[in-house]
Amino acid sequence: MRIAESAKNCYKDFTEANMRSKKSDGYSPCCQWRSPTSNFIKVNFDASFKASNNNGGVGVVLRDFEGFVVGAAALKLPVVANTATVKAIVAVKAIETTIGMGFSYVIFEGDARVIMKGLISKEEDFSEIVPILDKAKSLLQQFDKFHINHTRQERNKAAHELTKFSSTLDNDLYWIEDYAACIHQAILDDAVNL
Repeated sequence: MRIAESAKNCYKDFTEANMRSKKSDGYSPCCQWRSPTSNFIKVNFDASFKASNNNGGVGVVLRDFEGFVVGAAALKLPVVANTATVKAIVAVKAIETTIGMGFSYVIFEGDARVIMKGLISKEEDFSEIVPILDKAKSLLQQFDKFHINHTRQERNKAAHELTKFSSTLDNDLYWIEDYAACIHQAILDDAVNL
């Protein structure tokens, strides 16, 4: 009995010490952007929504296995109903942007769990975003191979920063092998960890 208690106490001490050290250095590898395998492009996307004027913004960042940005988009969404609708529309916009840039092997990552789950779900759903998700699912069939991943917001920082920028725009902006200056630091931060 004492051995078991001693083991529990040692484990508790070990766990607490690890939690303190992780908090103190500010670095958590679980929260860093990860590159795709060499034949895939990773598409991170995010949305913003302002309830005061029912406008939304879209940020889409496409990167290769070395972390190089191969494309990006900052899009304005005028008059949307709510956050869930914006996030579903953003998935469609990210897919359309990727199709327009001609990529065939793609990993889509977003931090809206409901949307990412909805893109792969085959279950019956009657929510208001189903028609939008159905459009996204239909568009996905144009890729030779694709994956859908939910990610933490910390791993989606470049796309998140781009959504903030999109709210300042009058027109949609697209970049090929380039990106907006506002996401430069997020791209550099991600590259350090590759």
